[in-house]
Formats: sequence, structure tokens, C-alpha cells
Amino acid sequence: MQAATGRKAQISVDRLVVIWPPKGTPPPTDDSSPFMTDPSIMQIPDDLRDALAAITITPEIVETWCQELWGYDPDDAARIAEALTALARTARAAGKPVYWWSEL
Repeated sequence: MQAATGRKAQISVDRLVVIWPPKGTPPPTDDSSPFMTDPSIMQIPDDLRDALAAITITPEIVETWCQELWGYDPDDAARIAEALTALARTARAAGKPVYWWSEL
């Protein structure tokens, strides 16, 4: 994110707030457990939300995101980048968090 904002964001998994599965959830014991598969939902730190909100999407950022997003089409990567930054701006303006849904 350094190239996008001019400063390096301190991003650490330890700083993500796990929303789902709930704390204290026992590990899955068999395939019937609702926690055997994803999703996981995490709240990203506000400073990361704010760093995303500050990004101005450029062709260089789109090119980097295309490489990071396993060969996305540049137009698709640009739309995703614009949507993410718009979401972050809206959340920042409203004083709301941004959540990350992860599924493997």
C-alpha cells in the first residue's frame, strides 16, 4: 500500500478483529460442524480503512492489483479498486468500520 498512499500501512493479521466465528468456538470435530468450512469475518483497523480511503486509483495501482488478484482483467481490477476505495471513503465519513469476509 506504500505506492498507493506514499506511506506504508502497518498491516498485521493480529490487528484484525475476528467477528466470526465467535471467540471460544470449539474447533470442528467433523464435517457436520458449521465451523468446518469458512467463512470468517474480520473488522479491519480504522487506519487501514482510512489508508484505503486515501488511495487515488492510477494505472500503476491497477497493474499491481491485477498481478496480486491472480491475473484479473485490468478493467475488472480497476472497478474492484474503485469500489473498495469508495466503500472505505463512505465508511470513514460515517465513522463506521469496514469488514473483510474471507472464504477458502
